[in-house]
Amino acid sequence: YHSTALLLPDATVLSTGSNPGNRGSYEPAIEIYTPSYLYDTNDHLISSTRPQITGLSFSGPIHYGVPFSVSYSSTSPISSAVLVRPGSSTHATDMEQRLIGLCGATSPCSASGNSLSLTTPANGSIAPPGYYMLFLLDSAGVPSKASFIQLTPNSYSLVPPTGAITAPSGDVTITAGSAINFGTSTSASRYSWVFPGGTPATSTAQNPGNVTFGGPGTYTISLTVIDATGNSDPSPPTRTITVLPTSPDFSITVGPVAREVVPGGLATYTVAVTPLSGFTGTVNLSVGSESGFPTGITSGGFSPASISTGGSSTLTMQTSTFTVPYALSLTITGTSGTISHTASTTLLVNLAPPAGLTANAGDAQVSLSWPASVGANGYHVKRAKIDGGPYETFACPSGTSVVDSGLVNGTTYYYTVSAAYTGGPDAGGESANSLQASATPQGGTASPPASPTGLNTRSNKPGTINLQWVQSPTPGVTSNGVYRRAMNGGIYPASPTYTINATTSFRDSQVLRGVSYCYEVTAINASGQSGPSNESCTKTK
Repeated sequence: YHSTALLLPDATVLSTGSNPGNRGSYEPAIEIYTPSYLYDTNDHLISSTRPQITGLSFSGPIHYGVPFSVSYSSTSPISSAVLVRPGSSTHATDMEQRLIGLCGATSPCSASGNSLSLTTPANGSIAPPGYYMLFLLDSAGVPSKASFIQLTPNSYSLVPPTGAITAPSGDVTITAGSAINFGTSTSASRYSWVFPGGTPATSTAQNPGNVTFGGPGTYTISLTVIDATGNSDPSPPTRTITVLPTSPDFSITVGPVAREVVPGGLATYTVAVTPLSGFTGTVNLSVGSESGFPTGITSGGFSPASISTGGSSTLTMQTSTFTVPYALSLTITGTSGTISHTASTTLLVNLAPPAGLTANAGDAQVSLSWPASVGANGYHVKRAKIDGGPYETFACPSGTSVVDSGLVNGTTYYYTVSAAYTGGPDAGGESANSLQASATPQGGTASPPASPTGLNTRSNKPGTINLQWVQSPTPGVTSNGVYRRAMNGGIYPASPTYTINATTSFRDSQVLRGVSYCYEVTAINASGQSGPSNESCTKTK
């Protein structure tokens, strides 16, 4: 219901939002859909052969029925040019999206020397005033990335007016029931004042005079000036009016507006109480969400739990390693006797992108490995032939390594990986992409093996820890390296703690009782050592 889908300037589609569960719980997911027109016949993303707009014959707004030209580059003839109105989507309805053909469907596109001659729509009934995305499509239906243009009525001047608020000269703080004088020295054909919280609430006079603000709060006043052609100021000036209560009271704020954490992480917020009109009471703090906290999210409380007169407190929100990514609205309430005020912020729980992606080139293949992301059930591994993408997903392993085979020697490949999860309102999702890694396969070059996966540790007997893992899928693994560190503050050694014959299990009996240890395992063949497996930690009996 509260979801949005928008066509983006690169011709992909953004899908985001929604609150399919209880009120106050929203989806943090943003998905990008890549339509089939951006793929070639071999299902590979089209990149270098897409049409490209390189220039327009005008800058700034443009009137209706005006000829203009578009410079472009393309390996195929341009078959059509279209204007697409940016969407204005809310509550499952898109009120603004529309497409207007400039050439192609009803008249051939007139191009000469990579320059296309076009004419803007005839009037606002065909294309209402505002911004549009201009796309060029080649003979295969592949679109360019868009250039934005702004259509403005022919009666409007192409240079909009600029207004200024003369009175008051700056932001003002007053007591409820007081009045402020408003006015402007800007000459214009029409004026539009808006006074939230004020009486009167609006005015069309150049100098409205006194406006009374009866209730406490913070209000933004605006002035829009309109010239003789009907064009208006695109950036209206404002004044902020702070209205204080007539009796002792307080205000409460919280910052930042949102915090993002990974599963198992903590988020802290600063809650500030400001005394107003001589307030000297104690404000007790609490936090909640409209539908309660979902599983895996709890409040760590405020420090301090109350604020006398004025000051600040730190709120801590806690998550577990099993918390499913979510966007949770938080309401902080401050109460002092019969006075109560609230402030809002957001807790975002997202998977962290894998850190430290490594790519090792071999003969017609690349071995990839990366550290595990907390809360991930799997990974999406992506490849591109162009530095920076676009990327194609070619593997979705549950572990932290993969071998990309069947590659062309001498060609550089670019990789990234994202962490994926299952569960939640959409039954899953993924993190942002990791940093890019690249490798160039070479004939006759052997690569180190891919990393082992699925490492698990348990302590079944006092003074011992048992390890189990899934062996590297790379053929020719001769041994495994076992790395150990103390869980609290320890670091892994540069070389393996133990080097053992290739296997999938190991018992470490050189550990102390009642101490927590962490492990990683590598695979070793004649070409070298793999990256580490996922980390697994446990406490000895």
